[in-house]
Amino acid sequence: MDTGKALSPFSRVVDIFGDGTLWAVSTPGHTRDHLAYLINTIPTPILIVGDAELTTWAMQDGILVSTVDGARGKQEVQRSAAMIRTFHAAYPHVQIWFSHDKDHL
Repeated sequence: MDTGKALSPFSRVVDIFGDGTLWAVSTPGHTRDHLAYLINTIPTPILIVGDAELTTWAMQDGILVSTVDGARGKQEVQRSAAMIRTFHAAYPHVQIWFSHDKDHL
């Protein structure tokens, strides 16, 4: 993702439509160009994390996803997971949807 801005705790996000309803969130690690999406739905916003966090229990227990990018990928997995977890702690009303889990936070 070459464009975007920081939106704490995320280092790079892009407002897809320019109206704040859908944000692409850079969450590299599992793959170099992995994205999560923040959807500002009413009454409950949703953060779809895809493969940046695989399941509710993995996120709660601090289990990290695998990477295809060696040591660099491992560092990015840790950084992306930390940002997602920080976001969840700051905004507990936002649902977190996972790619490998029917449950969400």
